Amino acid sequence: MIFAPSSSVIDTYLASDDVINFHTREVLNTAQMLGGPEAAFTFVRDNIAHSRDAGRWSAAYKSADVLEAQNAICHGNAHLLAALLRAQGVPAGLC
Repeated sequence: MIFAPSSSVIDTYLASDDVINFHTREVLNTAQMLGGPEAAFTFVRDNIAHSRDAGRWSAAYKSADVLEAQNAICHGNAHLLAALLRAQGVPAGLC
């Protein structure tokens, strides 16, 4: 399987929006503290639990809400990772 970008405009993968919003203080501070893409991935993997694993339901799906809740279902975790990466200047998309 080959994944191809749905847009040839790189800015699409660096943009902030309602869901992948890295303009909140908490998301920006976290992205800056982490410093790079590998640390961002590790942070989300190790610190943001899947709601089922955490044993508590979270409907959080916006990046800032996921960061605050510290758990979400899989798409919420992906939204937070994309926001952290974009805040670091790393293009990130979702598939």
